[in-house]
Amino acid sequence: MSKKLYLGWGKSMRGKYGDFWNLTIDLGKVSNNPHVIKEHKGKKYLNITMSKLAKPFEDGSDVSLSWNDFVPEKKEIQESSGADNVPF
Repeated sequence: MSKKLYLGWGKSMRGKYGDFWNLTIDLGKVSNNPHVIKEHKGKKYLNITMSKLAKPFEDGSDVSLSWNDFVPEKKEIQESSGADNVPF
């Protein structure tokens, strides 16, 4: 995992129908770091993580948004010959 890249902030809110979050993403940071955009099957994605701040900022922001650069390990699938693959 590389150095954390913060892309925005947000506020937790409670409304008539439950909890929600108002989030702001800094598109300048995204455009200055084009490697954060991943393409899959012709569509572009931005993977982010929302984290609760230990102490809210003066403007009330209490969550941060950062780039999620997690890449799962690729598991090797072992193929066995048909002789070993008997049900008894």
